[in-house]
Amino acid sequence: MKRVCKRCIPPRLIDASEFEAHRQEHKNEDALPAYQRGYGTEHRNLRAWWAPKVAMGTVRCWRCGELIDPRGEWDLGHRDGIHAGPEHRSECNRRTATHRAEGEAI
Repeated sequence: MKRVCKRCIPPRLIDASEFEAHRQEHKNEDALPAYQRGYGTEHRNLRAWWAPKVAMGTVRCWRCGELIDPRGEWDLGHRDGIHAGPEHRSECNRRTATHRAEGEAI
C-alpha cells in the first residue's frame, strides 16, 4: 500500500512501510533555520514590503480573495515555488498540501 506525502513538491507516493521515516525527514527540515528553508533576505524584504499594506486592511488574500484582517496573522503564500502574495495564515496558508503533516492512504 502507498501513501501520498503532501509535503513533497510535487506530492510523492511513498510505501506505507517507509512513510513514518519519510515524515521524520520533513520534521528534520522544519527544525532548520528559516534561511535554510528558503525564507532568507528576499522573503524578509518582500514580507516587509507587504506589511504596511496588510496593516491598512486593504489587502486581499491571493488564495481566497477575502480581505486580510490587519490584526490577524498572515503569511507570504507560495505558488509553484514563487511568492504569490499575502494570505490568511490558518485559513489559507497552513491548510495547503505543503503544510499538512499527514498523508492520505490510497
